[in-house]
Amino acid sequence: MFLKTIHLKNFQGIKDLSFDLGQTTRIYGDNATGKTTVANALSWLLFDKSSTGEKGFSPKTIGPEGEEHGLEHSVTAIFSDGAEEVELRKVFYEKYTKSRGKATEEFAGHTTDYFIDAVPQKKKDFDKFIESRFGSPERLQILTDPLFFSETLPWEKRRAILIGMSGGLSDNEVLLSLGSKVANLRAFLEKKPLTVDELTKMLKAQKRDLAKDIEAIPARIDEANLAKPDVTLAGNEKARVAELEAEATRLRAVIAEKKAADGVASEVERLTKEIFSVRQSFTIEKAKMQADLVQEEQKHELQKRDLEHAQKDLLHTIRLVEEEVEALTKARQDLIVEFQTVKNEKFVHNSICPTCGQAISPEKLKEAEADFNQDRAERLESINKKGQACNKKAIGAKTLEVSKLHKQAAELDEEISQLNKALSDLNTAYSEELSILAQSAEMQEVDLKEAISQIQSDAEDFSVDTSAGEAALKKAQEEQEALRALLSQAALVEAQDKRIEELQAEQKKLSAKYEELEGLLYETEIFTRAKASALHERINSRFTSVRFVLTEEQVNGGVKDVCNVLVPRDDGAYIPFSSANNAARINAGLEIISALSECWETQVPVVVDNAESVTNLVTGDLQTLALYVSEDDKVLRVETEEN
Repeated sequence: MFLKTIHLKNFQGIKDLSFDLGQTTRIYGDNATGKTTVANALSWLLFDKSSTGEKGFSPKTIGPEGEEHGLEHSVTAIFSDGAEEVELRKVFYEKYTKSRGKATEEFAGHTTDYFIDAVPQKKKDFDKFIESRFGSPERLQILTDPLFFSETLPWEKRRAILIGMSGGLSDNEVLLSLGSKVANLRAFLEKKPLTVDELTKMLKAQKRDLAKDIEAIPARIDEANLAKPDVTLAGNEKARVAELEAEATRLRAVIAEKKAADGVASEVERLTKEIFSVRQSFTIEKAKMQADLVQEEQKHELQKRDLEHAQKDLLHTIRLVEEEVEALTKARQDLIVEFQTVKNEKFVHNSICPTCGQAISPEKLKEAEADFNQDRAERLESINKKGQACNKKAIGAKTLEVSKLHKQAAELDEEISQLNKALSDLNTAYSEELSILAQSAEMQEVDLKEAISQIQSDAEDFSVDTSAGEAALKKAQEEQEALRALLSQAALVEAQDKRIEELQAEQKKLSAKYEELEGLLYETEIFTRAKASALHERINSRFTSVRFVLTEEQVNGGVKDVCNVLVPRDDGAYIPFSSANNAARINAGLEIISALSECWETQVPVVVDNAESVTNLVTGDLQTLALYVSEDDKVLRVETEEN
């Protein structure tokens, strides 16, 4: 809307100032004469901030002795859209109350009154009216300040605005245009209904997790190597055990022959052989139990790792869907507010033409009202169409999906918990069974030794000399037992070697998966470059000289989303907006505002501060309020110009 007049009263040191505005309005004044105050008055009226965006801004006058009290600080402005005019007014003042029992009133704070066409309004209704005619406070800052969009607005918002301005570009359009270059990406997306951005986030998360798993495998292989006993086999241990068994059998036979006539010696021999058998059985059973335990542990760990990978993928999917629910909910809430704002709009008119001062005919008023109602109906229909994508049914479906995914995650948690418990129970059972086995073997050996001692003490004549044979037998048995222990350790080494082979196979499998993810990510980068290029062309085609860069190449060859504003130099080269001189930045900002105003079908006066630094202010069709520092003008001087 076109700003026709503005009136400041007791506003930041300006006692009373009123002037009409043209297409271009120039305000000249020395420093501290009130140029910026005029800009502040307009921004405070429209979006409650100073022209620089300062929050908590106060319009009160502060003199040499502090704030001046008891004044009303007001801004009044008349806007026109060509068919009708509207007067907006805000009044800020101190509030005083008189307490019971006190003779004087006391200061109770500040208050602001709001008026539309001299009719008092609540703040929320005033703000809704402003937003319905001009847009949100942020949009007003974009459209009134040439530097705000490029310097203050976060780049993510800049990028979103520019993409929206270009009309957008669907993922499917880009994917189809790339053909076989992104065949794997298209095949993947056919299985999972995700956007490329969502998929990229998921793939990067999976890649990070895989990298951690791959990185952990060498340490786990080292652990398996460290768990291997330090044992070296000559290769003939099994044969030697058999030889020793044969030698022990021969020695027992020799000793038995010597003691054949002696029943006591024969019984002692039998019991001694039984002690050896108990020891041998315990050693063999312990080695078998250890091997079984290692095998079961490995099986449980593999199952657990598969479940944990599935859990990570599921949790990432949950995060994506929850973010989608949140975005849909916010979009729905925003659309509801927008719908109510548009729905509550009333046809406001003046019965007197502001140009000629004549009464407007009833037919013209009816025609203007019909146009207003048609425009409002079209906007309401547009909002309803937008709302179909984020209605309660769509949000409910996504919320139900989240609930189902959480249920699956809980089931996975339970499975992992059960596996952990099973692994713990397995180790506990092993320890208990080994303890029982050891106790049983020890008790059997004690009983047998006691039986031998009892037999020997009860015997009257036990004089057969078999000491040499028994010493040789004991030596053979000890060597045999040592060799069996060595073979048991070798079996443990074999089990750990098998575990290392499994880890190496897993490393190979994970590396293959990692390469697959890298391949998909590479195709997403091709997609991102292609989409950015297409958007780049569409967006930049809407601007004459300013250019926007939407992606940035990374050192690793990847692509990063950005939104950099470039301004042309006199030699044709482009430089970052922040590096350009003041004049170039202001004119670039005006070009951006012009394009956005056309896109949003909204126009408000643009305030150009330090306009004296620009020799050629390129305003186009924008209404501008240019502030010039002029040392000769000790009082504000206003000039207007019509295009």
